[in-house]
Amino acid sequence: MGARAGAERVTTPRRRSRMLVVSAAMALVLAACGSNGGGGNDGQDGASGSGAPGQVDTIKVGILPIADTVGLFICADAGFCKEAGIELDFTTQTSGPANIAALQGGSIDVGTSIIAAQLQARQQGLSLKLLAPMNYESVNNQGGPSGVLLVKDPNIKTGKDLEGKSFGVNAVGGGSDAWVMEWIAKTGGDPKKVTFTEVPIPNMTAAIEQGQIAGGQVAEPFRSQGIKNGLTAIAYSEQIQDEWPVNGLVATERWLEGNPDLAKRLVEAFAKSQAFANENSAEVRRILTQRTQLGELANDINLHYYPTKFRELDITTWKDVLNKHHNSGITEGFQDAVWEGALR
Repeated sequence: MGARAGAERVTTPRRRSRMLVVSAAMALVLAACGSNGGGGNDGQDGASGSGAPGQVDTIKVGILPIADTVGLFICADAGFCKEAGIELDFTTQTSGPANIAALQGGSIDVGTSIIAAQLQARQQGLSLKLLAPMNYESVNNQGGPSGVLLVKDPNIKTGKDLEGKSFGVNAVGGGSDAWVMEWIAKTGGDPKKVTFTEVPIPNMTAAIEQGQIAGGQVAEPFRSQGIKNGLTAIAYSEQIQDEWPVNGLVATERWLEGNPDLAKRLVEAFAKSQAFANENSAEVRRILTQRTQLGELANDINLHYYPTKFRELDITTWKDVLNKHHNSGITEGFQDAVWEGALR
């Protein structure tokens, strides 16, 4: 979906752009860790990974530069994917929409994306399905909120306080700003009086500190980075509802039709890794330290709650806010958006 009226795209300094050069902020970004080998069958010949003894099927997975990806790292490192005969080959992307574009282009088999982006893509006619939920912003998070709004001015506490100001999100016209708009409305503000500016996630804290924007929407590790740099964090999501679905694993219907067994094995292995993550926070932090460039920061970040199966609410939450704030006109529901082999 295109950017809404009144939104603008900020051009951050070229040296800070993640897509062009490695910036200082990228010291905190997930390393593009991957394994060798080709991806899963692309579905063109209708074949499927069989999971036969000794066989290993490689799945090319597009991930985002945030700690939410830990469930996939656990699947790869704690043996759950190996037990299922799967090897994951990771490629780092800049946003959920970028992953969706890569899925459509065939450069990856499975992508991580904010659930809202998948719903909007389906509304635009793209044949995508959700395989598994990745994380909730929840009152049950381990340590506290992981996704927050960072602001430079500590007097900004409500949506009303943001009126007349510019606010950063990683993608305008989708789930990121719709989520913030819902908080603005819930806390007495008018979302139409806030200008949403598109800023790459790794550049968000610097853009706030330099005064380019009044605040920005971030997740770990950028929450911890921003707080250490003197910014104020607002736990906005829990002010809307106790659990907010965030990201999910997404694949094209074409790939799923060609690889149903492989996809099912991934879903089941990933669910085991999610359950493991909820019960073993120390191991989660150890894997983040090994798999990312977080270093000691991995011991400080707040961890999400990691669901193992989909709920109807995961879809209706996003459907409602996208239709409310972006007039998306989404009519499809749970059965349309979620793959039939997904756990529920």
